[in-house]
Amino acid sequence: MTDPSASRAHWENRFQLPTADQLIAGVCKSLIPATDLSRRALLEVESASETVQWRGVWHWTLVYATSATEPGLAYIIPEPSRPRLCIPFPESLLAEPAVKRLPKVVRDGLLGAPAVAGTCWPVWEIQSKAQVTEVLSLLEFKPVST
Repeated sequence: MTDPSASRAHWENRFQLPTADQLIAGVCKSLIPATDLSRRALLEVESASETVQWRGVWHWTLVYATSATEPGLAYIIPEPSRPRLCIPFPESLLAEPAVKRLPKVVRDGLLGAPAVAGTCWPVWEIQSKAQVTEVLSLLEFKPVST
C-alpha cells in the first residue's frame, strides 16, 4: 500500500524532481485507471512528448507538448486526492459549430474557463475513463505537427 503522505510529498516537493510514474502512483487508487488513460492517450498524439515540470499552484505536473503546440497540448495535474486534466483551447474556436456539438461536460468546462491572451484554460477533475474520453475529444481541434 502506498503511503498517502509519501505520495503527496512527491507531488508537493518543489526541490526534488519526481518521475511521471511516481506521480501517477500517488493518485487515489480508484482514479489511477482514468489518469493512466489520459496519459496513454496524450502520448499517442503524433510527436507528443511528456515531461514533468514544476507549475506553481499545480505543483509537479505532467506536460504534453508537440513542436506545434504552444503553450502545450495538455497537462495532467496529478494531485493525489483529485487529479485534473487541462487542455488549453484557442478562444477563437469557441464559436465553431463543432464545439457546440461537444459533450456538455466539455462545453461547460470550456465556457467556464479563464482566458489569457486568447487561450482558454479549462480544467476538469479526472473522474472516470468515460469522462476522460469525452474531454480528450478536444484534441481534434489542436494542431499536432508543423
